[in-house]
Amino acid sequence: MVDHCLLETDLHFILIQFGHNDMPGKGPHRETDPKTSFRENLARFIDEARAIGSLVFNGVTTKYKNIRFIFTHAGGPMPVMAARMDQLMRQPRIAAGNPDGIVASLRTLYFDVANSTHNAAAMAALMAFADPARIVFGTDYPYVPMTRTVQGLAQRGYAPQALASIDRDRKSTRLNSS
Repeated sequence: MVDHCLLETDLHFILIQFGHNDMPGKGPHRETDPKTSFRENLARFIDEARAIGSLVFNGVTTKYKNIRFIFTHAGGPMPVMAARMDQLMRQPRIAAGNPDGIVASLRTLYFDVANSTHNAAAMAALMAFADPARIVFGTDYPYVPMTRTVQGLAQRGYAPQALASIDRDRKSTRLNSS
C-alpha cells in the first residue's frame, strides 16, 4: 500500500516535519507538561526522527527520485549522524536500496532552516553536510518571528552565493529543476 502511494506521488512534493520541540511558552497546542503529557509527546518526536532513517534505509529516496523530501529544522540530528547511519551499509537489504551509500542518499534530501539559523552548531553541521542548493528557507512563523530566521542567516557569515541559494525567492524554482 505504501509503495503504491509513493508511486502515485512520485511527481509531487512531500514535506516531512522533523525536529519540533515542546518548550514551555508556546501555548497548550505546542508544549507538554512534564508530569502528564511529556512521555507521549517525546514518543511522537522519536517517531518523527525515525522518518529520515526509514526513508533511506528502505531505499525510498533512491527508488522515488522525483519526490522532493524536505526535512525541517536543518534536518535535526541527521547531518551529525550521517556517517554513523552509513555503517548500516553492511546489511545487504540496506545496501541494495542505496547503491551509492547512505550518505549519498541522504544528500539527495532537502532541508529547511526553520528555527535553526540562530543555532550556530546546527547550521554548521548542515552546511558541512548538505549542498547549499538543497537548503531552503523556512520559518516557524508565527511561533518564531520570521525576522529571527532572517537575522540568524545574516549573522552566520555565509558567502553571498550560499545565502542566495537558501533565499526563499528561489526555493520553488530549485525544487522543480533538480
